[in-house]
Amino acid sequence: MAFPTSQELRHQANYDPIVRFKQGVALSAADYAEPALTSLEATPRDEQLFHHPRPRHDTKLMGHTSFPQQRPLLLLSSRPWNGALANRLSRSLDRPVESITAPAHLTPAAVAAIDPQWIFVPHWSHLIPESVWGPWPTVIFHMTDLPYGQGGSPLQNLIQRGHSSTMLTALRCGSGLDTGDVYLKQPLSLHGSAEEIFLRADILIEQMIERIVCEEPMATPQQGEPVLFTRRKAAQSNLASCPEGDLIAWYDQIRMLDAEGYPHAFLEIHGMRLELRRVCQRSDGLHADVRIIPIASPPLPMAEDAGQ
Repeated sequence: MAFPTSQELRHQANYDPIVRFKQGVALSAADYAEPALTSLEATPRDEQLFHHPRPRHDTKLMGHTSFPQQRPLLLLSSRPWNGALANRLSRSLDRPVESITAPAHLTPAAVAAIDPQWIFVPHWSHLIPESVWGPWPTVIFHMTDLPYGQGGSPLQNLIQRGHSSTMLTALRCGSGLDTGDVYLKQPLSLHGSAEEIFLRADILIEQMIERIVCEEPMATPQQGEPVLFTRRKAAQSNLASCPEGDLIAWYDQIRMLDAEGYPHAFLEIHGMRLELRRVCQRSDGLHADVRIIPIASPPLPMAEDAGQ
């Protein structure tokens, strides 16, 4: 019986579970069975073609696996850009991942019913009680190179201080504001709108969560002198506070507030409020989308950046 050539095998991805695995195709239980050689006279090269080692149990697979049940994880996030994160982590880590999106649902009883191995906080605008972070290890993601930038509104404070990049820090939640021990740090670009930056951070957060769950790194105390950030107020979104004639200041003010849940940059004139979004720099100046509403319409409250 003639064995298929390597070229034929390359054109038959479904024949080879390892090829399917590398392409992200879900594997079934049958894929874990080792195929038997059809000839006792198979050469070592033939064995190399037909014998595929079983994937390790700690390998990240897409789709269904038959791995032992793992303790669940819990995500706390009040922002829409984290919506799909739980599903992706559940597939990659092969365990249940639950989400809580409203502070009223974050109770010790609700967390105890889940009994997570870890609680991860990508973006949360509310106090996390000690009755939650005490019994269950809770990891916050903060958008500064801690201890630089402890406090609120880190993204806006960084951009206003002229930073074009930062470190995304994963730290243990505790009694102090952003003072907990640090698990990991990853570099993060601050280019683009606030929403683009948050989406970019979402990818890093996913990778950092996977690493923390799989490797369980030791958290270490923060090193250096703390620099404190103050939470911004909605009135600070007024473009009238920018230096006169400074296009860069206007550009930064508009983009750093351009995300859902934030009071967008605005101007008020003749009883009207002009809210600016989607700003871009061009050779002839700044171009942006403008929403015009009566000043009587209440502005959005400033979002707290407890998570980022």
